[in-house]
Amino acid sequence: MREGRFTGSFELAAGIYLLRVTAGAEESVRPIFVRDAARSAFDRDAGWGAASSVLFAAPRDVRTSRTPMEFQGLVNDDAVRALDVIVVNAESLSETVPGVPAVSRRVRVERRTFTFTAMLSEGLNLILAKPAGVAVSPVEVQLKSVIYERTGAGLSLDEPSVVKNRLVLSGTVADRSRRTVLVRISALVERKDAPGDLRQETILERTVTVKPDGVFSAVFPWEPDRGRVVVRSFPVIRVYAGEEVVSRTLVHWW
Repeated sequence: MREGRFTGSFELAAGIYLLRVTAGAEESVRPIFVRDAARSAFDRDAGWGAASSVLFAAPRDVRTSRTPMEFQGLVNDDAVRALDVIVVNAESLSETVPGVPAVSRRVRVERRTFTFTAMLSEGLNLILAKPAGVAVSPVEVQLKSVIYERTGAGLSLDEPSVVKNRLVLSGTVADRSRRTVLVRISALVERKDAPGDLRQETILERTVTVKPDGVFSAVFPWEPDRGRVVVRSFPVIRVYAGEEVVSRTLVHWW
């Protein structure tokens, strides 16, 4: 350590890791995303949980508008008495996003079952679980993905779709006096000139006209490869109407 700064290097395989640094009573926790250039680290085919003794049983739905959310599951190993659980939002894998990047906790296993409650953030949330206190490979870490979307009483956003490189959006506003809404799309992107450098960026922001009946719709050009950067995670679409905000996560974005 020199002048209060420290450096170090580690060789890691593709996957998501939790880096925990402690100095006395102070602790800093940050997730590290190491991407396999051949495939996405968020893809089940990448091997997540293939050899894990942990199985998530609930929630069954991939999407929710509720937070906090209860998670339940089973452990197929009598020797496992507790789990290390990490909850991380995909957007926070970027160093440009402020705030707490990940939440880690120890969850008790009783009679091969476990239950815990976690707060979710807008967009894709990754919940990772492994036997407590032991180092394991990514295939032994169980991954549960849940998308949290914000809803509103006077504003709605229909399921977005991508058709022939066009992003199609539509929704309704209860306030018939409103003439426009703001559409903002953010995503975790990777710079082409700096492979592995993931950043949270606003990739589109437009004002959309609201019709007299409260309906709004828009079609935008859409390409995951955006020239300077490539979209690497599920984009979050937010629509603003005054103080009200709703969001949807674009699942089929590639």
